[in-house]
Amino acid sequence: MLLPWNVPDAEKILYCKRIGKIIGEAAKWEMPVMVEPVFLNMPRDAKTIAAEIEVARIAYDLGADIIKITFPGHDNTAKLCQELKIPIVVAGGPMSGDPQSTIKDIRESIEAGAQGVVVGRKIWQRPQEEAADMIKEIAKITHNSYKRSF
Repeated sequence: MLLPWNVPDAEKILYCKRIGKIIGEAAKWEMPVMVEPVFLNMPRDAKTIAAEIEVARIAYDLGADIIKITFPGHDNTAKLCQELKIPIVVAGGPMSGDPQSTIKDIRESIEAGAQGVVVGRKIWQRPQEEAADMIKEIAKITHNSYKRSF
């Protein structure tokens, strides 16, 4: 579930109430809920990254079972994983950069303690052969570097 945070305070309250209610209902069925804190149409700078980390803490407090976050860098990912004690997965986002920058971010995410990556567009919007090579490399990273925390 998306948790947009650069919205008016009244909307933040509604999002939190809605997400909290859904998490409560899902718990009755033992269904995990993944929450993704986002700042829509914002530049990806240090201020936005710090704010997303704060909203990840809010998602945790609402009862999220999994947090999906845009890669905030190795150190911030490691800190968040240690602090929240629930699975953190890293989002891929829109296609940007070359394949190696995506692979590097994925490697750093997993090495920092992320329990997985949710990458789509950064792979499937590339030519088929390039996408296939990326998938092979990501499989190697996740099989060789992943450390189960839960």
